[in-house]
Amino acid sequence: MSRLRDGVVAAVAVVTVVALVSRVVGLGVRPYHWDEARVGFWALRYLETGVYQYRPVAGGPLLYTVTRQILGFAGSSDLTGRLFVAALGGTAPLAALLFRSRLERQETVLLAVVLATAPPLVYYSRFLRGDVPVAVFTLVAFGATLSWLDWDQPRFLYLAAVSAACAFGSSGFAVATAGLIFVAAAITFDHRRVTGQPGDPVDALVKKTDRLRDHKRHLAGAGITFLGTWVALFAPRGGIIRTDGMSVLTAAFRDPVVAFVGVRILGRPATEFIPAVSNAIPVLTVTAGPLVAVAALGFLADRYAQADSHRPVVAFSAVWGGLGIIVYPLVAASLGPWVIVHVVTPLAIPAAAGLSKLVDYGRVAMARGDAARLAVAAMVLLSVGSHAGLTATAAYETGQPGDPLVHSAQPVDDLEGIVGEMETAVGDRQDASARVVWVGSQVHTEANLRSPPLTSGAERAVFAQRLPLVYYLERAQVPTSSVSQAENLTGDPAVVISVPSEAGVVARQLPDHERRSVQVASDRELVVFLPEWSRQWPAGSDTSKSPPAIDIGGSASWICQWLLDLSPTIREWHGRLKRILCALQRLSGSPSPQSVLDIDCGWLPRSLERHQQPLAGFSSRYTTGRQRR
Repeated sequence: MSRLRDGVVAAVAVVTVVALVSRVVGLGVRPYHWDEARVGFWALRYLETGVYQYRPVAGGPLLYTVTRQILGFAGSSDLTGRLFVAALGGTAPLAALLFRSRLERQETVLLAVVLATAPPLVYYSRFLRGDVPVAVFTLVAFGATLSWLDWDQPRFLYLAAVSAACAFGSSGFAVATAGLIFVAAAITFDHRRVTGQPGDPVDALVKKTDRLRDHKRHLAGAGITFLGTWVALFAPRGGIIRTDGMSVLTAAFRDPVVAFVGVRILGRPATEFIPAVSNAIPVLTVTAGPLVAVAALGFLADRYAQADSHRPVVAFSAVWGGLGIIVYPLVAASLGPWVIVHVVTPLAIPAAAGLSKLVDYGRVAMARGDAARLAVAAMVLLSVGSHAGLTATAAYETGQPGDPLVHSAQPVDDLEGIVGEMETAVGDRQDASARVVWVGSQVHTEANLRSPPLTSGAERAVFAQRLPLVYYLERAQVPTSSVSQAENLTGDPAVVISVPSEAGVVARQLPDHERRSVQVASDRELVVFLPEWSRQWPAGSDTSKSPPAIDIGGSASWICQWLLDLSPTIREWHGRLKRILCALQRLSGSPSPQSVLDIDCGWLPRSLERHQQPLAGFSSRYTTGRQRR
């Protein structure tokens, strides 16, 4: 038995390695979605000030707490910002081992495969939101609880306590998940009475309760562990130091709950049932349709199996995921495709059972020489695998409108290159013109958008309209200001970011600047004005896109960032040589030969301050940059 168990562990470990690689490769290629930029912006502010307080509109505290440490140690980039979520999504297949006592060996391995390859899980494991963390931590808490009940080992109970606290700290979706788990447990518990199986369900529950009394010490320890993890996540950081115990408890327990209820329950706008569900079901069908089909197969095969073959864990997970198709879209703050993550994760268990049935069906057909049945099983398995592979490829692309996994707020154009040019343009100025000016009533405000919370609706609207560029400018430490109309623009600012309606007037006021169109969302465009010397492609090129470049991938980009940051001299001389080549190109009227100096990995134009440096050094330089403003 131990040898067979070790074989399962080895297989799950291999699947986990593949899942990790699939999450990390090219992690920094896609520009930040607006939601990612919002989280990244406030994580940078937390890194600089050391002040943080839970705000339900900004998501759970876990992302900010962990991301702050990663950014402080490894520097700020699209790759490092997403690294924590990618690591959690990549290690999610290990959670399959927690269900070994309730699933067959083959089902356990297939569960790991589903968690590693399901397209919504792959895509949003490469996305800076709390959906994958809350789904993974909830699954771990569920599996650890079952392992504790089956194997009577206290470490699983403590793992469940920590995971449950981290789930609540990841996203408010954990509250909806808790309600669904309660309903699924009630339905699964009542299954024996409905099917007329011998034995009183109430007596069975009483026996389980009596068993729990024998573990009072560990239950109390798990409760303390849960509360301690909760305090570590939700307690405010920085600001006024609270010294008395009651104030600490109030800030850690009462205030977050009151804030969540006020914002996400009492203060949230009403959600219409039909639009919410009709938005989620097509996304689920297109991105995970075969997976849902085999999950239904696994659920039905288990439900109508012989009484001694029925596994409550399959029915429980199917009810959880099935009801989630309705509940999660209704409680979501916005109708984004990421809600599918919360449905697919529990459905992975009945899907593994369904895939196992198909494998067994094909194995029996092969033994009997039944070519027809073998072909059916092979075709279904192939369709599931090919659909997952083809759909998950969207995770490695910039994201085009129309893709069901790509939200409309995903930028179409790459932003790294143009932000780097903005930073270079500002860095070349030594006077008051060394700034980026936002132009347009939609992006203009007199308020300071760098200190949460944004109290007024107007401030929140302006901040939203500046996404995701506001994050990239914050990361580059570029000074910014704004005017409501182009006529109010004074001086010769290094860079201007304008709404399209004001771009014509800006172009007349800044004739020496080059106009660039940037698609920051599928339905939104901004116009960037840069000094003409920053142009890096020949006349007649499509200036609405970034210049032709060699893309060496996210992981190599991360290494190159680190190496360049270790040598400020290389960075300084690179900037000088690059400007010389651009000047020669303009004089000759022809493009310069492509060379290593022209390679655009999304990191060459960035300043030394915002990359891979230790926490103390990064924080001090970040503060110095603020003082220069």
